[in-house]
Amino acid sequence: MEVSLLLALSVAALVLLPLAGAGLLCLRRGVLERMMKALVAFASGTMLATALLELLPESQGYAYALAGVMGLFLLEGLVNWHHCHDERCEVHPFSYTILVAQGVHSFIHGALVGASYSVSAELGVAATIAILLHQVSQEMSTMGVLVYGGFSRERALVCLLLAALPALPGVVAVLLLGGALLKPVLGFAAGALVYIAVSDLMPELRGERSPQGVLQVAGLMLLGIALVGLLGMIFKHAHP
Repeated sequence: MEVSLLLALSVAALVLLPLAGAGLLCLRRGVLERMMKALVAFASGTMLATALLELLPESQGYAYALAGVMGLFLLEGLVNWHHCHDERCEVHPFSYTILVAQGVHSFIHGALVGASYSVSAELGVAATIAILLHQVSQEMSTMGVLVYGGFSRERALVCLLLAALPALPGVVAVLLLGGALLKPVLGFAAGALVYIAVSDLMPELRGERSPQGVLQVAGLMLLGIALVGLLGMIFKHAHP
C-alpha cells in the first residue's frame, strides 16, 4: 500500500475518531468499563514502545523529548481538562476551553503522525495506532463532559469533529517544513507519548490488586509493545 494512502487513512481516522467515541458511549456500562481498561493497558504499551524504541532513536535528541514531557505537563496544568478522575470535576462547565485544548491536541497529533510518516510507513502506522487507542477513551470522556456542561449529544459530537480538524494542518506543516522540523518534532512527540502513557494511562491501571488482574494488564501492555515490533517486521519485509 502506498505511503500517501496510509497517511491519508491515518489523518481520516484522527479526524473521524469522535464518531467512535460517541458510538462506544451506547454500550452497557459494565462492558464499556472492561473494554476501556483493556484499551488503556494496550495503548500504554504501544505508546511506550513507539516513543522509546522508534521515535526517540530517530530524533537523536533527548532535549526535545524533555521538551515534550514539559510541554504536555504545562498544557495539562493550564487547561486542566486532560483527564477527569472525579465525576464532580470542576472542569465540566468550561466546555469551550475543553474544545480549544482538544484542537491543540489534534494539531500535535497531526504533527506527530506527519513526522512519523516522514521517517517510515511503519513508524507512521505505529504512531497512528498509539494515538487512536489513547484518544478513544479521551473522546468519550470529553463528550461526556460537554454533555454534562449543557451541550446536546449532537452538538457535542459536531464540536468534537470540528476540534479534530487541526490534525490536518498539523500533518501538512510538518511535511512542508520537512527536515528542519523533523527531529525536534519526533523528539517532542516521544516525550509527549511517554508523558501520556506514564502520567495518564498507567495510573488508571494501578487499581488492580489480584495477581491475575496484574498479569492481565501486563500481558496487554506487552501485546501493545509486540504490535510495534510486528509492524516493524511487516513493513521491513514489504519494503526491504
